[in-house]
Amino acid sequence: MTSDPTAVLEGPFYAGFVAVLGYAAWIAAAAILLLTVSVAGVDRRGPRSLFLALGLLSVVLFIDDAFLLHEFVVPTYIGLPDMATYALYAIIAMTLGVWLARPVWRDPHRTLLLAAVACLGVSVIADQVDPLFPSWHFMEAAAQLLGTLLWFAFAFCASRGLLRAQAHMDGEVGASSLASPEWLVPTERQPVS
Repeated sequence: MTSDPTAVLEGPFYAGFVAVLGYAAWIAAAAILLLTVSVAGVDRRGPRSLFLALGLLSVVLFIDDAFLLHEFVVPTYIGLPDMATYALYAIIAMTLGVWLARPVWRDPHRTLLLAAVACLGVSVIADQVDPLFPSWHFMEAAAQLLGTLLWFAFAFCASRGLLRAQAHMDGEVGASSLASPEWLVPTERQPVS
């Protein structure tokens, strides 16, 4: 239980590489998003609430991925099919999508998040079709890894933008050194002469 599975099973050093890379991306995204919330604070239905929700969801998805919740634990020990777990995740995602639609659409990095969700959706579909087409296992793994890496990229870029914009608004960083999202930085209107 405390040893590396590759060492215990005497497998090749690269066994599980894609899975471990995915775990690292989930945890890194969660850490970035939750750290951003701890530094920036939480607002109601704003960008910081989005980061809190996605950070917590990242932790849940990491646990599911690392400990095979939807594939093994839920069907074996609870007796529900893996589709029940997917349905729960879909309900959570739709609820978050409705509740936090405004900050998602206003975030300049939304394309990364939407691409991540699309890739993870393809992964779920491929996982369900896998018994019919065993060759789809690669597509499921690739879509999941790409989705997880895009999720991490969104976490990094959006958190960086929010923290830089907040530092700019607090006067801690010069405006010339920022590449901040314009929707977070207050602008002053110049009189037309």
